[in-house]
Amino acid sequence: MDDISTDDVVSAFQRLNTGKACGIDRLPAEFITKAFSPATQYAGLEVFHFAPVLASMFSTILRTKNMPMQWKAKCIHHVHKRGSIREVTNYRPIGVSTTITAIRGGISYFIVIHYYS
Repeated sequence: MDDISTDDVVSAFQRLNTGKACGIDRLPAEFITKAFSPATQYAGLEVFHFAPVLASMFSTILRTKNMPMQWKAKCIHHVHKRGSIREVTNYRPIGVSTTITAIRGGISYFIVIHYYS
């Protein structure tokens, strides 16, 4: 399996869903997309300073199959589906992870889709 490229990471940033709840890292997706947006223009090309670092980290995780324990943690929220708010069965659990984990998950999804297509 190929390493994750900087382009893969940049593409994942651009697909990141903003306007949703913060992860357990309390970093809103908007912050991540702004922090990882093109820092400079060089010879007409956008230069992303943090994308190569994350590409290297994600590639190492993929190669070693060892993800940092903090990235595996999720905060479980109970969201009301329908009916009485007093009935426990009317709630569904939602697991909220870190924003970086969401980016890595998006990259993994596209790797799997590309592999099987």
